[in-house]
Amino acid sequence: MLNAIEIFAMQLLVPSMPDLKNYFTTSDYNVQLTLTVFMFGFAVSQILYGPLSDKYGRKPLILLSIFIFIIGSILGFFSQSIETLIISRLIQSIGAAGGMVLPPAVIRDVYGESGSTRAIGWLSIVAGIAALLAPYIGGLLNDTYGWRSGMLVLVIIGIIIFIVSLIFYPESLKSKEKNNFSLLAIFLDYYELFSLRVFCIFFIILSSINGVFYAFFAGGVYVVVENLGLQSTDFGLIMVPLVVSFVISAYISVRVNKFFNPLIIIFLGSLFSFFSAIMIYILFITGNLTFFTLTFFGLFLGWGNGQVIPLSTSLAINLFPSKAGTVSAAIGTGSMLAGAIISLLYGLIYSGSPNSMSILMISTSLLAVVFCSLILFKKERL
Repeated sequence: MLNAIEIFAMQLLVPSMPDLKNYFTTSDYNVQLTLTVFMFGFAVSQILYGPLSDKYGRKPLILLSIFIFIIGSILGFFSQSIETLIISRLIQSIGAAGGMVLPPAVIRDVYGESGSTRAIGWLSIVAGIAALLAPYIGGLLNDTYGWRSGMLVLVIIGIIIFIVSLIFYPESLKSKEKNNFSLLAIFLDYYELFSLRVFCIFFIILSSINGVFYAFFAGGVYVVVENLGLQSTDFGLIMVPLVVSFVISAYISVRVNKFFNPLIIIFLGSLFSFFSAIMIYILFITGNLTFFTLTFFGLFLGWGNGQVIPLSTSLAINLFPSKAGTVSAAIGTGSMLAGAIISLLYGLIYSGSPNSMSILMISTSLLAVVFCSLILFKKERL
């Protein structure tokens, strides 16, 4: 539930973005900021969640993060200007960040190294289901009741998760760090992570492969509404098979990684995502980009990301088992910063055509292929 809320919060409002422009009489850039600011706040706040949870335990940070999320969602519901909505999304993202960092750390606490890969795979599947539902529900709520209804739904979800976490979640961290908390200690923890070359490579892989998805996500709703002349609900329908593909791929990947080299699985996944990006661009320049072709080649993006994300996350966390929270925060920050940068770039270069989305997808997926190749073929030198 915690892992799903951050995906749900980020994506639920996206189908409303074309309508927000008219509702607040503002620019495409300002509307895009509602997504960009969410991603930046989400990324930066993760830096503290991980080390703080390693020091003080998971449960206090979980409850604090959900409370902040509820406050941001309430402010968003009552927003009367695009500026207030942007601020509310920032607050909301700071709270939602706990849902990204803490669940993988809890899994490492409970299942250890041997069981964490499969458990994190299930976590990815749950996140995929949230990503499956959020765009469609967001589009349906927007078309039926307006964009504020999405914010109200997030308030209700936040309250439910807070109550469930307070009553049913036991503290999972049995051995807390004994050193005093300080910014210097946080800096040294992150320095330790990034001084290891193999961790840096996993960090880049996860950031870039998430960047491919966010390029599709940030641009897809505009392609569907403004280029294909469809409704925001139709963007949710395009996301359904993509996320189903992701869920199935993630499930298979964590099942077969005991029999195949997980680095090979990760490399193949990056190739699937790159193929998706190339084909969508070809469809655009040849005039064959339609609802059905965009949906079909989105399947390859979902499949590729499903192979890369759960296995790379598990391998990265297992490099530093005693600092699971910090590792989870680092890779979560990188993934969200990639999404924020992609969203910002899309808002700046958007030209009214699918070309902007395609360029960003190709660039990020190519970066993922390069570093997956590096970790596969040069692993003996890492």
